[in-house]
Formats: sequence, structure tokens, C-alpha cells
Amino acid sequence: ASSDPQVAFPLALTIKRLEGDLKNELWLQLASTASITPDVRAALLMGATDDRIGVIGNLAAASTDVASPLMLDLTQSVGLANDTNECARVLAIVTGDSCPEAVRAALLTSLGRGLRRRGGSLVSLLDAEGVDESTRELVERQFAQSAEVAADADQPEVDREAAIDLLADASFDHAGDVLSELLNPQTSQQLQLAAIGALNQQSGDQPGKVLIENWESFSPQCRKAAVDAMLSQQTRTTELLQAMTDAKVNPGDLEPADRQLLLNHPDEGIREQATKVLGQPASADRVSGG
Repeated sequence: ASSDPQVAFPLALTIKRLEGDLKNELWLQLASTASITPDVRAALLMGATDDRIGVIGNLAAASTDVASPLMLDLTQSVGLANDTNECARVLAIVTGDSCPEAVRAALLTSLGRGLRRRGGSLVSLLDAEGVDESTRELVERQFAQSAEVAADADQPEVDREAAIDLLADASFDHAGDVLSELLNPQTSQQLQLAAIGALNQQSGDQPGKVLIENWESFSPQCRKAAVDAMLSQQTRTTELLQAMTDAKVNPGDLEPADRQLLLNHPDEGIREQATKVLGQPASADRVSGG
């Protein structure tokens, strides 16, 4: 298959009309070209091969030190499907000897991102049947390596941010200490925002407590991100209101839309707590200026 985008693009569009081995072979040839434009990548994803797990394995084995955008998109699409067997097969590829260590973290991050969008998680996948103990150990080892990179101030910031992105899919036991330590004024705002985003993906009570404990040190932009994280889950919303009651968080950190969300929340308990902390919601006349 040609690497010329003017040739590759129409070829990629025809793939979805093909079937069987011819479809898979042409798809793999196009996917393996040195340079794929965004248009060609989109067309390839529209006509995704019947054996996308096999293609991920082939692309991973052919990789050196960078995971191609197409490979990341394919891996995320497997996570989006949230099929335990398919996800377990991808894990086996990612942790296998043929997958370069340099691309392993990026593929795990893409798989986890897809799973999260369907209500799943890498942590849950690791506990599923079909995932063997050696695979679990390798993924947990990758989490530990990412924690080391994220905490190392001598590492390039782009590498530290990528490591934080993977820690969003780790358990709080693996990631909590490092993410907490990053929430300080000596850490760049970009990395603090990444850490807040990663904590937002963690389950349990601890992530919300960590955000509240570090609230005073946050910049305005980090406080906005922390508000969004606390409002993303009902239990953390209650924690945020309690922190305001305890004067650990200033109600002034809320945007007007956040205040209205709380004062008009579908949960009666949250509405009542918000009214005590924030006052009565604006009436329809006041909102419209009448």
C-alpha cells in the first residue's frame, strides 16, 4: 500500500466495503506505513479490521520507542467496547516480550481511558478472570515505574505528565502518595492539574480528602479543576460542602454555575446542605433580571 496520502486516503475509505483476509491485509499494510495523516487514520478507524487485537499486536511488535496515534486509537477503542476478553488479550500483548517497554505505558493509558469512558477501569480488569498473575504483576510494576517518573523532578515534564496520566488508572494504594506530593507550589501548575485530574479518576474517599487538604496552596486554576473534580461524584460533592461548612474551602471559589448546580441539585440532602452554606438559590425573576 502507498504511503502517499493522496493514494492512501481513498484506499482507506474502501476498506469498510471489503471482507475477510483481503480487508485485514490491506488495513494492516496501510496502518504500517511510516506516516499516516489524521484523515487516513480516521478512515482506517471507520473501516477497522475484524482482528484489531491482532493488529495492535503487530503494530506493537513493529514499534521502537513511540506508540503511533493509530495504535493508541485502536487500543482505546478496545477499552470503549469494554469486552473483558478483548481487553485481557490487549493486556497480554502490552505486557508481552514483543511490546517495547517504551510504548507500554502509552498503550495502558489508552486502554484505561477507553475503559473509564464506559464505566470500567484497569484496576477492575486486572481482577477479572482471564488475566493471569504474571500480567497483573507486570502492570503493577509499570504503575510503580510511572510513580517514580512522576515524582522525579529531574525527568522531562512531558514524561512526568505522561506518567501521571497512567497513574489515573492505578489504585490509590499505588498512586495516592505520589499524586498527593505533586500538589504543592514547587510543582508546575501543569503537573498539578494533571495530578488533580488523575485523583479525580481514583475511587474511594481518599482522593477527595487529599484535594481538600491541599486546597489553600492551589492557584485559582487548580482550585477550579479541584472544584470540578469534587463535583463529579456525589459523595465528593458532599465532602466539598462539608469543607465549606468547616471553613476549609472558600465558597467564593465556586463559579456561579457551580453554585446553581449545588443549590438546584437533584439530591435533596445536597440541596439542603448547599442552601445552608451558600444561601437561597436565585429566583427565576432574579436570574432573568426581571
